[in-house]
Amino acid sequence: MTAYTPTFLIGSNKNANVLIKDVSVVLCSIRFNECEDSSITVLERKGSKGYVYVNGRVIKKGYKLYFEIRR
Repeated sequence: MTAYTPTFLIGSNKNANVLIKDVSVVLCSIRFNECEDSSITVLERKGSKGYVYVNGRVIKKGYKLYFEIRR
């Protein structure tokens, strides 16, 4: 998947980039931050319905996960 926006929304909200029925308004957001020598992606769990899994683990509402990619 390629994203062309700094914040990527997943959920049932009409503004979501990936639309999923039967979940809360926004399930999670993914933000992309570019730095000089690396990129940081932040996945934030927002909604309380449905599940978000990362590496087989359920991410709870309010959690933020940071992923760094070094160049």
